[in-house]
Amino acid sequence: MSTYKEIVGQKITKVTSNPGEPKTGQMWYNSTTGTLKSLGILEAWSSSGNLINVRRAGFGAGTQTAGLAAFGRSPSAPIGSFSTSEEYNGTGWAAGGTANTARFSMAGSGTQTAAVGSGGYNPPGSPAFNFAATEEYDGSSWTSTGNLSTARSACAGFGIQTAAVNVSGYTNPGSVTGAAEHYNGSSWTSGGSLNTTTQKTQDSCGTQTAGLAWGGDPPGPATGSNVTELYDGSTWTTGNTTNINRSYSTRAGTQTDAVCAGGYEAITTTETFDGTSWSTSPATMGTGRRDFAGADGTSTAAFACGGNLGPTFTSATEEYNKSINTITGAAWASGTAAPTAKDATGSTGSNTAALGVTGSIPPNPSPTYSNTTDEYDGSSWSAGGTYPLSTNGTGVAGTQTSAVAFGGNTYPPSVDRTETNEYDGSSWTSGGALPTGQRGLNVTGFGTQTAAVQSGGLTPGAVSNASNHYDGSTWTAGGTMNVNRYGHAGSGTLTAGLVSGGAGSPPSYSPLSSVEEYDGSSWTATTAMNTVKANTAGTNQAPQTATMVFGGFGPGVLSNAELWNGTSWITSASLSTARGNLGGAGSSSTGGVAWTGQTPARTTATEEFTAETTAANITDFTTS
Repeated sequence: MSTYKEIVGQKITKVTSNPGEPKTGQMWYNSTTGTLKSLGILEAWSSSGNLINVRRAGFGAGTQTAGLAAFGRSPSAPIGSFSTSEEYNGTGWAAGGTANTARFSMAGSGTQTAAVGSGGYNPPGSPAFNFAATEEYDGSSWTSTGNLSTARSACAGFGIQTAAVNVSGYTNPGSVTGAAEHYNGSSWTSGGSLNTTTQKTQDSCGTQTAGLAWGGDPPGPATGSNVTELYDGSTWTTGNTTNINRSYSTRAGTQTDAVCAGGYEAITTTETFDGTSWSTSPATMGTGRRDFAGADGTSTAAFACGGNLGPTFTSATEEYNKSINTITGAAWASGTAAPTAKDATGSTGSNTAALGVTGSIPPNPSPTYSNTTDEYDGSSWSAGGTYPLSTNGTGVAGTQTSAVAFGGNTYPPSVDRTETNEYDGSSWTSGGALPTGQRGLNVTGFGTQTAAVQSGGLTPGAVSNASNHYDGSTWTAGGTMNVNRYGHAGSGTLTAGLVSGGAGSPPSYSPLSSVEEYDGSSWTATTAMNTVKANTAGTNQAPQTATMVFGGFGPGVLSNAELWNGTSWITSASLSTARGNLGGAGSSSTGGVAWTGQTPARTTATEEFTAETTAANITDFTTS
């Protein structure tokens, strides 16, 4: 009989505590607990960054770390369709190219940089109900190519861009087909027909010569089915059934190693296929849904995004992993409530040492301005030194123990202030005055107490594009921004700063998505955020190339968060409480804190952000 060392290549070691970095295949005996331990395989779904757009009935392609979601149905009334696409990097979503024809319920397959979509549906009033049109994606733009022989929607797709399959679905004027068509990168030809021809809204994976299709609905009300068929490139063979009826589910893997999850109506269960039979997985989706997008991917690392839960559409994204690691998705969690419900609070610091200065408190419509200073240590709030003025919209930069606050508004009467005050962690002292009184600065400041930046701002009837530098005693003029704005998120340092979003010039004061970088003397426009945001907040002590912006007014009150890596914006986990004019702080894009704001009522809610974490799944080893 072979020994463990002969099989694995190493001995079972004796330790008094579990190793900090256990290796795959390693087994050890913990003499302290008296247990034999190893790394266990874990199957689980975890949350990830939300889609930019709430959509269902789109198609997915690619892998868990390089995914694509495209087209789809929007929640707007009357029924609307998307032509936009989004790209996934394993953490969140960034905007992709725009297709030529908006539609939903189509087939798609391939990779993030070489995808193909075909068929689909547009609601009544469009030039066509069912489409035969095909488009290819190269990672940046969509190109129309050869049409399907038969226009169809609610169809399934699998394969690669140059060897794809479109099968099943509705055809005009509403009948259902089981026919497959093959794509060679330019045109479609006939393939084999399913044995069960009355299926639509199936899902599928695999290649053109080794495909797999399952589930789907017969004509009429959606009921799902458990039918499974395997494809060899010309003929479909009936296989063993799924354990539950499914339609509108998602997929990943190959003909002999596949995973499916979700489906009609809001199913959360997951099943795996080994080429012969389906087995129920212990992994359960956090959000039960149907009509959502997934990708061919792999059976051990898949993703699912969008869809609907009954009549409600969602932008939620989840990842499926079968690995030796426990993965905890990025999330906002409730923290201790702030002392007072308020908005327009000046904010700076980190998620474990945040500072909130003044702000507006009820009642409405004539609020009272506060002179309080609030300090957060990552678990609780405490009172700091009293601010010299009762203001709102006051800018702040620096840290909890070395901050500078400037500008803001006092009322009544309404006066935009020029005062500057410095904080040492316990008390405020007067500093040099701003050149011009401004308000709407509460989340815009960045830098340190002795090298701070004030950018933009609001005065009656005017929005500024000026910036000023503070050296610890006086303010001097800095560079002029390309866009007039206030209520934007600032981050970084005096020589490497960033401003994001905000509200624009009168008379509309429209929310902005534009972003600018600062080098200490001039401002340069860079990639815009995915969402327009005014009165937002962010991690203002984070670096220029690794920051986060969250909440705001959009249209509507926003909960979404976006991460900036110096090149592009991607989505992340959303706040639990949508709010604008909120306080926010953080020293990196992996940790932040949000508090107070308008929901539209003022709130005391505090939330803390934690980035995705991965840890080895250490388990006891037993025999039977």
